[in-house]
Amino acid sequence: KGQTPAPRAASRRLLGRDAWTDEAVRTLATGGVAAISVERLAEALGVTKGSFYWHFENREALVRAVLERWEQEGTEQVIEALEAIADPRERLVQLLALSLDQLDHLRAEAALQAAASAGDPLIAPVVARVVRRRLAYTESIFRALGLPRGEAATRARERRLCDRDVRLCCRELGLLGGALELEQERAGLDALTLDHVHARHPPRHRRRQSRLRLARLDHAEAT
Repeated sequence: KGQTPAPRAASRRLLGRDAWTDEAVRTLATGGVAAISVERLAEALGVTKGSFYWHFENREALVRAVLERWEQEGTEQVIEALEAIADPRERLVQLLALSLDQLDHLRAEAALQAAASAGDPLIAPVVARVVRRRLAYTESIFRALGLPRGEAATRARERRLCDRDVRLCCRELGLLGGALELEQERAGLDALTLDHVHARHPPRHRRRQSRLRLARLDHAEAT
């Protein structure tokens, strides 16, 4: 006779803190912040709720761990990787590839940004800090390209506008699993990034197209 496989719960009793955080990030990407609950995660991981409290005091502590993971992997590790690139032009081009690398990560980030926009007291300050950090670093790249401080700051804000365009689009497309559509949006942002690299003033039609897409997505969010 063949052996009966052990129940999933029995094989997952020694889950570590990272396993809970991983599952919380996956849940965030598919269901938003409200979907993160101890009961739901325990069921998905095949363990009892009691094992959660070996690693976290409560749900808030888990959300803090998710935020820390997001800030480190989505910003600090990206900056660390970019700093290894000597050429600021190549650094700017690679910024897109490293910050928009996986659809699930973008969905999770969109959920955090939505919670921050709604005034979540735990999430909003972290999102604001991350936005400031990203803007400052992007501005530093434009300064390294020789732009004056004021123009570098303007370019960084425009670059964030385009990033937000793609991230909002991801939230919309994520509901459909739209990896192909995301690639198309990413290609458009690639083109604008190259405009920034090769010209002091990107073509107006590209900036106008980006703002039009953003306005459309903002309207879709509001409705």
